[in-house]
Amino acid sequence: MWRRSRIVLSGGLSAVMIGLIVWYCDLGPLASVLRSVGVSGGLLLFSIYLVTQSLRALRFWIRMPAEDRPSLLEMFAVVSIHQALNQTLPARLGELGFPFILRRYTSVTGARALSVLLMARISDLLSLTLMFMLSIALVSAAHNTALTRAPAVLSGVAVIVAVALLPLVIPWCISKSCGMLQRLPLRSPAFVSNRSRLIPVLENLQSELAAPVSFQRRFLFFVCSALVWLSIFLMCWVVMRRSGFPISYMDAVFGSSLASYANVLPINSAGSFGSMEAGWTLGFSLVGISARDALSTGFVLHILGMLFLGTTALPSWLFLRSRKRVAPGSA
Repeated sequence: MWRRSRIVLSGGLSAVMIGLIVWYCDLGPLASVLRSVGVSGGLLLFSIYLVTQSLRALRFWIRMPAEDRPSLLEMFAVVSIHQALNQTLPARLGELGFPFILRRYTSVTGARALSVLLMARISDLLSLTLMFMLSIALVSAAHNTALTRAPAVLSGVAVIVAVALLPLVIPWCISKSCGMLQRLPLRSPAFVSNRSRLIPVLENLQSELAAPVSFQRRFLFFVCSALVWLSIFLMCWVVMRRSGFPISYMDAVFGSSLASYANVLPINSAGSFGSMEAGWTLGFSLVGISARDALSTGFVLHILGMLFLGTTALPSWLFLRSRKRVAPGSA
């Protein structure tokens, strides 16, 4: 009952967000942005989207050990469904789809899938923050404004240091959590049963995170993450240029980085409507674009992105369903 109520609430919140965006922007500017993008622009954006998804699949494939690594096509299908779930479900619940789908349709265990996903998110935050800091320096110089450089750079350095320490901190936290669970004096049958299932999962996850990975694989993994973000920023730049705003690529990096940070937080509604547009509008307002124009372009890109996700997610699901189902591995 509570789960159903949350879904209804999240869907209602998304509907309210969409209504507010359309009301504020008006249909005229939104239609103007769509006409400016056009069919050719839409095809170009879809091509960039396919490259982005392919890079996402490649980085997961690189990180997986060779003995149970799925094919690149299978990984592309998993990534397509995972991204669709991530953008559709509220509070980043779609992240749970990645280990579930991999465990169901490939020989990858749930613990290994989750460990690779955690490393991908750490790599994403590092790449995004580095590019954001670079854009602050270049955009502030181009626009002859400080753009609060000192606080932003200091915050960026703090984020980089904190994120870089996560691969060490997470296994330690898992180890401590297992010890705490084992020492808890509770003896109820439900708790004992859940604990007996949870502790092996955490121990397997800790083992996967501690497994040695060569420098070459780590480096290629990070390069793929950086390329993913560069292609995402390229989509944002194309939309802005097609909409008549002659901004530079680094302007697009700066403006859309704030939208990306807002989208990372587990506060998004179903479809991520509202949080992405808020970050997008703030970012591009700081490079001289009016709030209404910025919101219009961000909303159109969001709608196109959802259409692209649906275009690849459904065939990907059918492809995986047609494959022989692999017996689930141990957690």
